[in-house]
Amino acid sequence: MCEQHDALKLENTQLKKENKALLAENKEILQKLKTLEEKIQTDLDRRDIEILRLKTQLNKNSTNSSNPPSTDKRKTIHNSREKTNRKTGGQTGHKGHTLTIPKNLDQLVKEGKAQKHTIDLTNGATKYISQWKVDLETTVVYTEYRLPTTEHPKIYYGGFGTKLFGAICMVSL
Repeated sequence: MCEQHDALKLENTQLKKENKALLAENKEILQKLKTLEEKIQTDLDRRDIEILRLKTQLNKNSTNSSNPPSTDKRKTIHNSREKTNRKTGGQTGHKGHTLTIPKNLDQLVKEGKAQKHTIDLTNGATKYISQWKVDLETTVVYTEYRLPTTEHPKIYYGGFGTKLFGAICMVSL
């Protein structure tokens, strides 16, 4: 019985050593697991921040950033009209319209409401075909506002009082 007792003591000692080694290994594995979890969480946080940054960058347009309107993506506009069986374009029976030269063009030119230029490419031929081009011209309009001498004179671009750019104009009469 003594031999059996000694064998059990020896086995118990070996099991305690193994248990101690396994506990140390388990502690080491738990520490590595904790380090890995922290690293994974840090990586996830960093990726979440990057995803959020990229999403906000994608959602920017000219209304919520300093970007010009020309950089905005095209928005698709929903067509609310009902579908019909008609073909696209002018419908049969509809009288067409075209740009015409006014019958009183010479009178409009005399009144200064229009200009007429003639460019002759026929080299003096008596028979020709007229081809017309209609242009709209804009002119710069200077409007003088006379103010009391207590005011400081300025130049405004646009509507009066809408100061986009003001410069002091030293004109006094």
